[in-house]
Amino acid sequence: MSPRRKEQAPLTLGAVLPLALPRGLAVRLPPPGLLRSWQELVGDAVAQRARPVCLEPGPKDADCAGEGVLVVAVAGSAWRQEVSLRAPRLAESLRRQGFAVASLRLVNAPTPPPLEPQPEPRQLSPEDEATVERQVEGVRDPELRAALMGAIKAQLQAE
Repeated sequence: MSPRRKEQAPLTLGAVLPLALPRGLAVRLPPPGLLRSWQELVGDAVAQRARPVCLEPGPKDADCAGEGVLVVAVAGSAWRQEVSLRAPRLAESLRRQGFAVASLRLVNAPTPPPLEPQPEPRQLSPEDEATVERQVEGVRDPELRAALMGAIKAQLQAE
C-alpha cells in the first residue's frame, strides 16, 4: 500500500508554463490579461494585424525601472504607422491597467489569419447531463468530481 500523499491544489497554466519553457523564455511572455487589454485598447481591426509577442526588459534608468518594452508584431506598413502613432498612449494605458510596459517596439510580421469568432458551445441535453453524472458517480472528492464534470461537459460541448 502506498503512503498517503498530501493533496495539493491544482496548478494554473500560468504556474506550469514557466516550468515547461526554456529558461528565460517564460519571463518574456506577455503577462496574463495583456492580450485581452490590448484588443480592448486598439479594437478588433488593429488587434488582428498587430499582436504583442513578448515583453522584454527595459532600460535600467529611473523613469522605466521595472518596466519593459512590449514587442508588437505588425502586418503591413499602414498598420505599423497606425500603431506607431498610438504607441505612447497605448503604453500609458497599459501601465494604468497595471502592466509594466514602458514603450512599444514594432516588428514586421506576415499578415496573420483573421481571428475567427468562437462558435457558441452547444447546449447539453438532459441525456448528456445524466451521462456526465453517471461517469463521475464513483468519485468521492467533491472538488475532483466538480473538475471532472466540468471537463466532460466542455468536451461534449466542443463536439
